[in-house]
Parts: sequence; C-alpha cells; structure tokens
Amino acid sequence: MRAWGLSVVLLMVVLAVAEGRILFQDDFEGETIGAEPSKWMVVDDPPGDPPGEIAEDPEDSRNKVLLASLRGDRNGRVYVVGEADWADLVVQFDWYLAVEGVQHGTVFRYQDRNNHYLIDRRSPAAGDAMDFWRRQNGGWTNVGRAPMTVPPQVWYTTMLILRGDTFIAKMKERDDPTSFKELDPILEAQDGAFASGVLWHLRR
Repeated sequence: MRAWGLSVVLLMVVLAVAEGRILFQDDFEGETIGAEPSKWMVVDDPPGDPPGEIAEDPEDSRNKVLLASLRGDRNGRVYVVGEADWADLVVQFDWYLAVEGVQHGTVFRYQDRNNHYLIDRRSPAAGDAMDFWRRQNGGWTNVGRAPMTVPPQVWYTTMLILRGDTFIAKMKERDDPTSFKELDPILEAQDGAFASGVLWHLRR
C-alpha cells in the first residue's frame, strides 16, 4: 500500500471569466494507474527527476487522482495545462493532504520555473496559512496571506478567480453543499507582474 505523505488533486475545471466557457476539465478517470497524466503537458523535465503519476484516491479506490512530481518547484517534472494567453480565469480544483506537514500548491500564469504565481497551503511549521506568492527571477515575494488551519485527510475544493491583477480564493470542504457564490473569499491579493500563462499543480 502506498504511503500517502503527499497532496493530490482529484478534479480540475478551468473557465474563461468573460464567457463562462469551460477551457479545461480533468477528473483523471480515463487514465492508467502509475502513468503520467495524458492531458497535461511536460514543459520542464530535469534529467533524473521523478515523474508525476496517476494514483488511487486515498479515500475511495474507485477514483483516480494526480500525484504531482515531488518538489516540482525545484526539481521534478513540471506538468501544465492551458495556453500562454490564459489570463482571466476561474479555476476550481479538489485537493487532499494525506498527513500534516505537507504543503499543497497551484501555480498560475506560469512563464517558467522561476517566474509565476503560486497559491499554496503552508503547514503549521511554515506558518499555518494560505498564501499568494510571486516568483520572479527565482526570488519569492508574498503578495497575500490568510492565517488558517487546514486539517489533513479531508478533501477540499478551492475556487481561484483571476481578473487582471486581482486574485481571489475561496475554499470549502468538498462535501459542503454551500455555493461558492455564498462564500466570502479566504484570501485576496493584487499584483501585476504576469498578465497571463498556463497552470501547474505541485506538491512540496
């Protein structure tokens, strides 16, 4: 049995803000366990670094999830979806932390490994918060933080709303029937360094 000391993604849906049109959707159900995700492109593949893979849902073996490449922000393969001109988007994704101490992140407006934005959940040892970060020329700048505790072994759904230089995040437990329209943001930020780019999921 796999040791689930990691974070995984079950579902990702991306919509264009202006049109409400679905640009991308993946629930990984047509994939093969142990294989790399077929709908995601590899844009950075350092020699010798581990691949990501499709795995069983730690809560329900009937479902499949994406286990991202280990430490994909520094090593590991970078899997992305989208186009370089993706700008104003609504991104919704389900994610799960198997144990405490793991950090989960989703990168948006990705230019390359050293230039992008990141929303991530920080473990208690790293601040116990949700953060927006700008990575520019290899350096990190925090552009928004909201202290919050996110217990492991629970599926969560996050909605990320990107409009121009404004970023808004909402979050709930996946099984919570409350509409996102009824939820207040957990985190908001503004930054104008990167106007568009693809999406990338990572674990740390």
